[in-house]
Amino acid sequence: ILMEFLEGMSLQKRLADRGRLRLQDVLEVARQAGSALAAAHATGIVHRDLKPENLFLVPDTRAPGGERVKVLDFGIAKIKHGSSSGGTVKTKTGIIMGSPAYMSPEQCKDSADVDLRSDVYSFATILYEMLAGRTPHVAATGTEMLVMHLIATPPPLHELVADVPAHVEAAIVRALARARDDRFDGI
Repeated sequence: ILMEFLEGMSLQKRLADRGRLRLQDVLEVARQAGSALAAAHATGIVHRDLKPENLFLVPDTRAPGGERVKVLDFGIAKIKHGSSSGGTVKTKTGIIMGSPAYMSPEQCKDSADVDLRSDVYSFATILYEMLAGRTPHVAATGTEMLVMHLIATPPPLHELVADVPAHVEAAIVRALARARDDRFDGI
């Protein structure tokens, strides 16, 4: 297996350096990463570990904004039976895998019981963080974070970011719905 060498920085580093990002930058990261995730979902792959650390920003003068977004680390991805790759990844029922701050409510209960809507939730968590400078839920421990995904409602984005457009906030709120049936069916 050959691995591509990437120069640049993770979105996690960018957020640590700058805090919240400009709406224009958030939308460009969302467009590029969303396109990559949609392609993965179309082949039956659910990432299951979306987080700023796994979005890498590579300088590219040909890309809008001068950066290309790469989605990394499909190490715990779930591959749907019958996908074109022919392979499957089997997760035992009741096993929890992922990064607590970005896990969907269903993933907090059982990492085997996820579909692409889990990635939609995680992706919305990243978008919220890019706009607000913090994740939708803040907790002292991973266990508390898992519980918050299951029962807590995040603070409205407009209370943290005065200039967020209503339609952007509405899309993020829908993607962060606790019930996966209330989320978008894809990215």
